[in-house]
Amino acid sequence: MDRDGNIGIGYSFGGAPNYPGQRFAARMAADPPGIMSLHEAVLAAGEASQTSTLRWEDYATTAMDPSDDCTFWYVGDYLKTGASAYSTKIGAFRAPGCMRSTAGGVAFFDRNHDGKRGADEPGLKGLHIFYTGVQSGRLTSIADGSFRVMLPSDPLYTDPVYIYTAEPAKGWEPTNGSARIALADGDDRSGDLGRVCETKNRGGHDAHFWREDPEGS
Repeated sequence: MDRDGNIGIGYSFGGAPNYPGQRFAARMAADPPGIMSLHEAVLAAGEASQTSTLRWEDYATTAMDPSDDCTFWYVGDYLKTGASAYSTKIGAFRAPGCMRSTAGGVAFFDRNHDGKRGADEPGLKGLHIFYTGVQSGRLTSIADGSFRVMLPSDPLYTDPVYIYTAEPAKGWEPTNGSARIALADGDDRSGDLGRVCETKNRGGHDAHFWREDPEGS
């Protein structure tokens, strides 16, 4: 069982018209009783039947990788054509969604308009941040301007790249329109979004004035 409660199973498979081989499947934590929605996959296709007195399947094992608590490892036996002894196949699989990472950032007041957050540039509360990728949604920056979300990051199932974009807000103009974040399992990545004050022109000469040539040249 992985850290999300998904259950992986590896097993021998055989019977006409299939020679004995190895397959695996998994039951997702939210599956109803009697269902394994991670469908059966072939790890090793058998090529022959055993005719000797060799013992079979002494060491077939399914185990959880302690380094991530998401990867199932399975080892099992099968026979190749013309072989006098069985071969061993080792493989790994993961349930979708188990690997995920924290992605966040800060919406901030970009004093110098360079699109990068400096030490003297405060966060902005209440800005809506959209993220898109294999999963999409909307966040709202909190009091210090920060926003965070857990997102799937398993490269087996998706390209774990996400784009942040801040919703246009009255009185604020973006200095960097979006941020791109590429995730790996366990990452904590940040994509900051700068904003500057936007002030409307409240007077002054119109365009005709600036086009005039007072010296007639």
